[in-house]
Formats: sequence, C-alpha cells, structure tokens
Amino acid sequence: MVLSSRRPDASLVEYVESRARSAPLRSLIAHTVIAFAVAMTGFSLLPSGKQIVFPFALVYFSCGAWGLLDRARSHSLARGRQHSARYLGMLCSFFVGLAVLSGIGLLFALSFTLLGSPWIL
Repeated sequence: MVLSSRRPDASLVEYVESRARSAPLRSLIAHTVIAFAVAMTGFSLLPSGKQIVFPFALVYFSCGAWGLLDRARSHSLARGRQHSARYLGMLCSFFVGLAVLSGIGLLFALSFTLLGSPWIL
C-alpha cells in the first residue's frame, strides 16, 4: 500500500493545485507549448476534428498557463510585490475560467458528435 501525503477528503481543485505546484517548471512550459501547438494545428488544419481537438488543447493549455502564472504569482508574493501578484492572480483567474468554459465546450462537442446531432459547432 502506498501512503499519500494528500488528505483523503481533498477536493478536485486542491488535487489539481497540488499537482500543478509540484510539477517541474520545464514540464509546465513543455505542456503549455505543446498544447498551444496542438490547438493551433487543430484549429487550422483539421476541419472535421476542430470541434474536439481545439477545446481539448485549449483546456490543456489553460491549465499549463495557470500553473506557470501561479508559480510566478507565488514568487511575486515572496518578494513583496503586491501589485504584480494581484495582476498575476487576475490572469490566473482568467485562465481558470477559460479552462472551465473550454471544458464545457469540449463536453458539448463530444456529446453532439457521439449522439450524431446535426449541429455544426
């Protein structure tokens, strides 16, 4: 049995935060760049797959960008830069909202595609 340092009653948000904060910086940068490239490729080159590929990559990009911005915000707070930490916090909130909206769009796109809806997203 593997013992985990996380609480057993931790919410999904706490789990995602701990994963993003414990990830190496190079990993976050690589995830963000790859997700941006996949999003742009899915948006421009895949006419039939852009309904699913683009929202998926946008969710992945938003989570990576949030991880990078959260790390920068915590460094700003540690150095006493309250204004920059506040602006970085607002950008973190923007990317969290973008991830949530893209996730909802991805769920709708998957359901419309799997159910065979005549709608074209």
